[in-house]
Amino acid sequence: VMTPDSASSEWVEKEYHYAESLKKPQFPLLLRGNPFPYYITKQHVDLRLGDLPPATFYSELAKFAPRKSAELEVALADSPMSTPAVSNRRFGYKLFDQEYWLPNQKEVLVDILRKLALRDGGFLERFAEKGTKSRRYVARDRQGLYVTSPHLSYESEQIVPGWYVGTNNSAAERDKIIRVACEVANLEYGKDVILKLGRD
Repeated sequence: VMTPDSASSEWVEKEYHYAESLKKPQFPLLLRGNPFPYYITKQHVDLRLGDLPPATFYSELAKFAPRKSAELEVALADSPMSTPAVSNRRFGYKLFDQEYWLPNQKEVLVDILRKLALRDGGFLERFAEKGTKSRRYVARDRQGLYVTSPHLSYESEQIVPGWYVGTNNSAAERDKIIRVACEVANLEYGKDVILKLGRD
């Protein structure tokens, strides 16, 4: 999402270059200000007048992040306020004073770990040493996450290629994982990383 604030964020540009290196499609939205220089050659959706993205935007996005067809049809046919607009993202966090908002707490966990991994190339290797007797916080494959319950391996998300995090966690467990991640990354939980839940 392009805004003057995100234009000054080093993380936004790092995520752009990371996606480019993986040849991942990108769907830039211009919310305020001007298009970023590195997106000049890419088509973007202009939302500066307060509009939501057109239905074609969600259709194109669905090609790369498919949903059940019936669910997609309902989302596109429903009222504009039911679309995944930024204002509907009620769970978020701050990393070095930059706010990020996501649809659920699971995605907050994954996004925090992804940004820490992009910031520090050795972070995931060090973090992989942490965990409990029954599960690891992150692992090189899904099966390595749930030591005593391998049947739960499907409850996981990829952080970056070759690294996974378990997502079968309570709110307290997610909080603990983020706290330990901060320790491994030499960050201060509550200062460098702040969870922000319940956005209006």
